Amino acid sequence: MKGIRARLVVWNVLAIGIILAGMGLALRFQLRRNLLAQIDLDLKQELSRVTAIHHEGDKAVEKIIDGLQGHKMLSNVIEQRKLRQSSVQLAEIFKTSTDEVSLQRDPEAAMLYPVSLFEKHDVALLNPIDPDGFRASTTGSRALRTFKKDGRWLRSLSEPVRGDNRVLAVAQATRELAPVDRQIHQLDISIATMIPFVLLVATVAGALLVGSTMRPLRRLTESARLLDPTLSAKRLPVAGNDEFADLAEAFNEALDRNAAAFEAQSQALKQLERFTGDAGHELRTPLGAIKGSVTFLLHGRKWGNDARKSLEIIDRSSDRMTRLIGDLLLLARHDGGQVALKNEHLALSSLVKEAAEFVGQPHHVSLRLDVDPELKVVGDSLSLIRVLTNLISNAFTYAQSEVLVTATACAGVVKVTVEDDGEGISPEHLPRLGERFFRPESARTREQGGTGLGLAIVKSILETQGGTMNIESKVGVGTKVHLELRYAGVIVSQ
Repeated sequence: MKGIRARLVVWNVLAIGIILAGMGLALRFQLRRNLLAQIDLDLKQELSRVTAIHHEGDKAVEKIIDGLQGHKMLSNVIEQRKLRQSSVQLAEIFKTSTDEVSLQRDPEAAMLYPVSLFEKHDVALLNPIDPDGFRASTTGSRALRTFKKDGRWLRSLSEPVRGDNRVLAVAQATRELAPVDRQIHQLDISIATMIPFVLLVATVAGALLVGSTMRPLRRLTESARLLDPTLSAKRLPVAGNDEFADLAEAFNEALDRNAAAFEAQSQALKQLERFTGDAGHELRTPLGAIKGSVTFLLHGRKWGNDARKSLEIIDRSSDRMTRLIGDLLLLARHDGGQVALKNEHLALSSLVKEAAEFVGQPHHVSLRLDVDPELKVVGDSLSLIRVLTNLISNAFTYAQSEVLVTATACAGVVKVTVEDDGEGISPEHLPRLGERFFRPESARTREQGGTGLGLAIVKSILETQGGTMNIESKVGVGTKVHLELRYAGVIVSQ
């Protein structure tokens, strides 16, 4: 899985995991709360049976305590309690029908501690299970506490027993919380076991659900990859009545609009190409007549200085116009795919030398070639000579003292560099080099005969020949034009 599908599954599993964890915590809290509430109810019921003795008609608690006050065994029991720290049982002190009232140390039994009996002695002698609850109840308030004693967690309820406007005794009942902890622990184990299983099921189910949901989108993607780049009549399939169907319809509508615009643009380009070709052909005839007439006049008789200057301007302008029309016709043929190109194995050094001879080397600029004579490239000879001619001509035009042409074979291509030591080109102009009629410094290039089509022709020829062009320049240092041509190997000497 990848992308949106993986993220949807992950977020789905994460959301389910958070919900399950939250539900588990809430269930654990509620279970503990209910168990404690049940224990508290049991404690109240246990104490109600103990304190019921106080509410009987003969006031049994008061009688018991009054009888204990004068019993001869009291002092002995207290002394024994001090020595052996054992529990004081009411049956040892007073043999009556008080079996329901106990001072035994069983945490599950309700216990009654006669406060007035021991108020003159150390309270520790009573050794209540919950001393803090006992002390709180001797002041007349009920105490419900959870505490730890002897390594066990207990919950106690202490309630004062009143008579004659005083606290006669404290009734105390306790319960161990071990059963509660066991049930909570079992619940924790169940939750810890259930959550990974549920998350695994959610992952599988989420992957299947998301996969089935994303299937229409995958079909749209596959269909989009098969669309004709020329925006033909083929469109995306529309199936169902869901959001993906709406997306396919919207995409098809956009394709229809783009196809209409593409067709209109294609027609306009074809008309422009026809116009350029027709105009070029139509202009060639009058330009040829102008050139012939001016040449005849310049060589046929002597003219005054003003007349000769005018004729020379006409002659140069006709030459420039002829080159411009030739360039436009060449670009139009390349745009229309009307140029028949050959795939020949050509010696690169011969192409460079022929291009340099055609341009003509200025006196103030030297040409240095570093091209292996046996290096061969694949392409059309006339087209490649035109490329090298334009680049070397530009280098001669702007170089201060030297033009260097180098070539190396690397990774199936031949890298050719035409370098000059001229004034360079500003960085902001570099991205636009190769656009038609673009001149970084139009006034200067016009004076030097440039039309702004040279690099555009180089770029167009290289694209049809399977090559590339990259220009590197620094102001004040010079310019390097890097070409990549198809490599054909080296010439084997006979």
